[in-house]
Amino acid sequence: MFIYFSRRRAVADREEKSRPIFCRGFVKGDKGQLLGLELVSSKQARRLRCSVAVFVCWALIIGIALMVYIIYIVLPSQMRLDIGLNETWYLRRLDWLAMTKIYGVEYLDLPVENVIIGHTEGYYCNQRFHCIEQMIKIQQDHTWLSRNDIIPNFLVGGNGDVFEGRGANVLGAMVKDYNRKSISIMFIGNYVVDQTDQLQFNHTQILVDRLVKIGVLRPDYVLRGQCQVDSLTISPGQNVMDRLSFFPHWDPEDKYGCFKR
Repeated sequence: MFIYFSRRRAVADREEKSRPIFCRGFVKGDKGQLLGLELVSSKQARRLRCSVAVFVCWALIIGIALMVYIIYIVLPSQMRLDIGLNETWYLRRLDWLAMTKIYGVEYLDLPVENVIIGHTEGYYCNQRFHCIEQMIKIQQDHTWLSRNDIIPNFLVGGNGDVFEGRGANVLGAMVKDYNRKSISIMFIGNYVVDQTDQLQFNHTQILVDRLVKIGVLRPDYVLRGQCQVDSLTISPGQNVMDRLSFFPHWDPEDKYGCFKR
């Protein structure tokens, strides 16, 4: 009988040594062993299981809380805002085939208190198809100038079509000292020589009113021409400057300096 049990013990020892290190000591029927750790008593095993369960529960709670934070707080604040303007003359980025892979997007701290009006200084357009062509070219040109995207928040064609540029809540790049506190709007064309159309001003005012309504602009915002805040440019051109008084929030300060350049 002694020899029999000795042989069984020897066989068990050989099987134990043949197992991977992390599996040794975990034999069916052995009490007080868990994941290769020899425990002194079943009480200690219960404590370990309880600790593991508590750890898993807290990990799940933290993981779920983190997912909720990312989905409902972080992600929405990092998305381009749709202003909900459903007019036939308003074209979103997808409508004019804007480039979608834009890197280094920064967002405005809303609401902002300024509207800056400029012009693109390029070709004039008063037909939707031609204006879309111009929008694509303008975005390409501005991107090659290391601006990452088209410069202003919105653009206006000669026929009154309004195009979403960077968007309502994205940091523009038109006037360095005003980018973080303004919405920038460019009229497509060179309005030193090109003539304006009343639809451009009507639709721009509707756009601005919408931005106030959704909290992008402060109700007491101020509207200015680009040349009123940037002494190095004549933008938006005299033909636009002559009609900025159409806007009720236009500030005429420094307007005469625009015409002397």
